[in-house]
Parts: sequence; structure tokens; C-alpha cells
Amino acid sequence: MIIPDHLIRGLKNSTRPVVLYRNEFGDVIFGFVLKPGEFVTSLQQMAQARKTAGLPAVDDADNPL
Repeated sequence: MIIPDHLIRGLKNSTRPVVLYRNEFGDVIFGFVLKPGEFVTSLQQMAQARKTAGLPAVDDADNPL
């Protein structure tokens, strides 16, 4: 896959994971390099991971996570 450097700031100098946005034709139209400590998941997977780990599904103020 060829990704023009100008579409993703910092891509050329990074070895970190990248999130790509593609159009309906499969062309990369935008993206960004993930910062240290960042990751991509769904809310459903995050909730399941919290449940599996035995962590509460709400914060200290009873707000849903």
C-alpha cells in the first residue's frame, strides 16, 4: 500500500502504529500515528475486558465507563 507522506503527519519518521481512514475506493484519505500508550478498540471490547478483569463498569461518581 502506498501512502503519501503528506496525508499522515509524522509518518516518515515514525515506527509507531498508524490509524488509516480510507474512502469507498480504498484510497487512504487521512490518518494519524498513535502516541505512546494509545490503542484502538471498541466500547464493547473495552467493557468486556473490564468485566473479565473484575473492574467496575462505573467510575467513582457512578458515571458509566
